[in-house]
Amino acid sequence: QSAQAQRLKGIEQLEAGIEPERLQKAKTYWWKLDKNKDSYVSYEEFPHPDWHRANLNSDEFLSWEEELIDIAMRRVAQLNYQEKYATSPKKKWSSWHEWVSDRSDFEWLFPFIDRDHDGKISADEYKAFEAQAKRYLDKSWPKTNELGQTGQDIVNGRVPGRSKEKL
Repeated sequence: QSAQAQRLKGIEQLEAGIEPERLQKAKTYWWKLDKNKDSYVSYEEFPHPDWHRANLNSDEFLSWEEELIDIAMRRVAQLNYQEKYATSPKKKWSSWHEWVSDRSDFEWLFPFIDRDHDGKISADEYKAFEAQAKRYLDKSWPKTNELGQTGQDIVNGRVPGRSKEKL
């Protein structure tokens, strides 16, 4: 029970780090993707080219937590976090307050890095975050799935080579 309560608290913290309008859109879209309503999205349900990048634990399903982290990592890439802090020697923070005083422009990012939700960012957590963030900046990441579909094709229900056919 304690682990589940901690996980739910962590998800609440992640949700708080996302703008309310974006969060609402993500929730609505998530439940549309989850065709069998098991609270997870399989690759079969949504064969997006970025699905494997978002699937942090490499299991067969994306959890809501992984989806939230994916949203945050996309934002990290857009806001050039790595460019700004790549040369910083600091790699751990003993509290949220310490993080905010050091990275006030990325205050919202703290719960996405503090994966064990202990209120600290360890050197290992930060190292894992940096590796993940680099994957979101990797220009060689596939832009299509094995069917040749882009993410936008999938969202719009298009199949390459077929005119106006839905998936």
